[in-house]
Amino acid sequence: MSAWARWYERHWRDWRPAAYRPGATLDLVRRNLAACDGEAQDGRLLLRTKELSLEVRERVQAHLFMHIVSTEFSLFVAAPGGPPASLELRHAGCLRRRGILCKVRRGSGPEPLREALQGGDRALLEQLMPLDFRSLRLCRDDRGWTVSLEHLGACEVVNRFPAYRRYIPLVAEQRLALLGAFAQLQRLLSPA
Repeated sequence: MSAWARWYERHWRDWRPAAYRPGATLDLVRRNLAACDGEAQDGRLLLRTKELSLEVRERVQAHLFMHIVSTEFSLFVAAPGGPPASLELRHAGCLRRRGILCKVRRGSGPEPLREALQGGDRALLEQLMPLDFRSLRLCRDDRGWTVSLEHLGACEVVNRFPAYRRYIPLVAEQRLALLGAFAQLQRLLSPA
């Protein structure tokens, strides 16, 4: 590890911008997802619906004179006994969305998920295609699957010069697509 990397790990990694308000973005997300039961706990938000139990965390990205507080939604699906795996999903196409691409980072992905993304499962594709996400990762360990999605909405942009603070809401269509996508992924990743 280089000297720069050691210095970064020691001093800069946990640095938070001066105007960052921990938990403020989570309160706004809770208002957007009023249909779900929400409970704040240790800097995270636990959301529950009839079929889902999601965890929401803030992610702070510092830039020059500004920072972005985005939210990461996580779902755990218990499926013990499988080999470790890591997958990333993204939209295909530059100007128009043409499908969902799956990139295997480590191990091998589950066959039902691959078949579903290649057009075999219309319900999953109908939920994922309109969803605006920055990253969607699926990681498997010895306990099961963890699905993490960082949405483009449900984030706060804070600028120091000129000074402003804007929250980008999670609109109704995105809210329905988000909850629907997590429900479909839970159905696919659960052991039969």
